[in-house]
Amino acid sequence: MHVMWCLTILFIGKVFSSGDDNFCFEEGVTWNHDDQIDIEVNIPTASECQNECKADGPCVAFTWNMLSHPHFPKVCSLFNSTDRAISCLSCLSGPPSCLCSQEFACNIVGDNIIDIVQSVSSEEECQVSCKNTENCKIYTWFNEDAEVWKSTCFLFMYCDDTDITCTGCFSGPPTCSSSTTPPTTSTLTSTSTTVTTPLPKPQLGLLISGGVDDHETILSSVEVFIPSSNVSCSLPSLPSSRDDHTMDGPYVCGGNGGGAASDCLQFSSGTWTSLSTTVHHRYYHCSWWTQGGQGQLVLIGGNYINGANTTEVVPVQGGEEGLSFSLKNKIEHACAITDRDTDTVIITGGQYTKSQVSRYNMEGFVSKLPDLLTGRGNHACGSFKRTDGTLVLLVAGGWDGSNRLQSTETLDIGLHGTWQLVSPLPWAVLGARAVTLDNNLFITGGYSTVSKADILQFDEAENSWKHAGMMLQARADHAVTEIDLEGEMMDYCT
Repeated sequence: MHVMWCLTILFIGKVFSSGDDNFCFEEGVTWNHDDQIDIEVNIPTASECQNECKADGPCVAFTWNMLSHPHFPKVCSLFNSTDRAISCLSCLSGPPSCLCSQEFACNIVGDNIIDIVQSVSSEEECQVSCKNTENCKIYTWFNEDAEVWKSTCFLFMYCDDTDITCTGCFSGPPTCSSSTTPPTTSTLTSTSTTVTTPLPKPQLGLLISGGVDDHETILSSVEVFIPSSNVSCSLPSLPSSRDDHTMDGPYVCGGNGGGAASDCLQFSSGTWTSLSTTVHHRYYHCSWWTQGGQGQLVLIGGNYINGANTTEVVPVQGGEEGLSFSLKNKIEHACAITDRDTDTVIITGGQYTKSQVSRYNMEGFVSKLPDLLTGRGNHACGSFKRTDGTLVLLVAGGWDGSNRLQSTETLDIGLHGTWQLVSPLPWAVLGARAVTLDNNLFITGGYSTVSKADILQFDEAENSWKHAGMMLQARADHAVTEIDLEGEMMDYCT
């Protein structure tokens, strides 16, 4: 079993990006020479210096002097402790291994396989192949102990189905950082070192619209909740009341209410205006914005005789429109989770699909995921990532056909074969809605004995739900999405 290597250093050095292209090598960092256990000379690359460390049992880290070192190029130093970090000039440092894999194999399901490479002598070589292959998110490598597929490397887009009984099999991500997406950086140069610092991320809030209040009145109001300050403000209302609709950024589609089922709206210049008319009436549907909100907006299923098995594209930003891929089952009161890593959508539960979980892309059905422990519809769902980059799906609350549900389930994509029960919601609720901001998953409102105004946040570390704030108005069967707090819409929030 391989373990991710972590190190606390005095400053974050620039990750080396030429020659030895390895994500876990850091430039400008070494350790106190009292912890040095060996020095090798004429070592041509940092990778070969790493191999020297790997072969030396007590070695926990190495430093290699780059060819540009003014005095001692190609010197490899091995260390037995990383407790006392110091800076160094023209040097690269790292662990004995850059692996963070686990002992299981990904199974080929649908179109998740990218390539199969034979005669791969080391797991590191397989990992580098994944890192250098477009859309590769996880690899599986078989060593010489494997009964079949010896020295073979499989490259996958995703890993929904796993084999934990295999021999000599190892699977892991292309990089072991907490995020698989390279950060946007600005570089500050001095005479001694180059320091890379992240640019500020957009500040995000919750954008909430419509729904049913605690007096069972359908709402048209729109509000923004800012988690960082626990402050709310109101945006201009929708032209008419609606519930059971979807909202993605400034776009609202479908729902119950006068004419709402076939109408898509867009917020612009302080007002909601009609964007398009849908091919089919849609309510109790869900939605998916491809390419992380930069692609096509897709409406999925809904309670209509000709629409429940269909999807359609909304013409946002002047794009195409019309019917898209077909669904394997009727989709109503289901909940959709976007997987940005693979540009797919995962549909959980629903009135007809109960405990089923399915993955789709723009071509249609991709694969079936493990069933929910409890079938549910009109529930909340979302996702977050663990520190090792594993995507975790979450469903909470809903209706099982007889009762409101309080339970919460999670599924680690690629690591566990079944959903797991985690901390339940504080109360049984249906018609709640979820959104993830900066890897924090929030659940808003829902109907318990009455509609609720509470906003909850899932605390992964504590495996618990904590109270994050209150909406201005109690809501169930509403819609929620993220909003850029520095964007144009906030100019109209009072």
